[in-house]
Amino acid sequence: MKKFNQFIVEAKIPFFKDAKTVSFDFDFTLYYPSKAVRKDGLELFKKYLKAETDVIILTTRHSKFKNEVNNFVKTYAKTDIPIHFTEGEDKADYIKANNLDIDVHYDDDEYEIDELNKSTKVKGVLMPDTKESDEVFLQYYGI
Repeated sequence: MKKFNQFIVEAKIPFFKDAKTVSFDFDFTLYYPSKAVRKDGLELFKKYLKAETDVIILTTRHSKFKNEVNNFVKTYAKTDIPIHFTEGEDKADYIKANNLDIDVHYDDDEYEIDELNKSTKVKGVLMPDTKESDEVFLQYYGI
């Protein structure tokens, strides 16, 4: 298991310099429920902002849990960016229903990535688990 985690931590997450609009999932992609920022997700998020790419947060969270997302944006984006709460709806369905024009979406959920790649023009990119995310997940869910 240790070698597997070491391999994943070193996995390079692609940056698409020609993307006009990029979206990020929130939980376990940019932020952990333990109120900690995911470092590789934040670095990628900031890289797109610096490249003046349109950045969106697209989360399956319900909007009643928006405070953490809003605080993250205030702290790290330092500018207003659109935040879409799907209210539990699959992201592919939400993107189609709302005619969102997204080139690339980063997410930690394999199901969401598979659905995006199968049923939309969005390039879904999996944010692989890291040793850090595994530890946070186990701690958060008391496993």
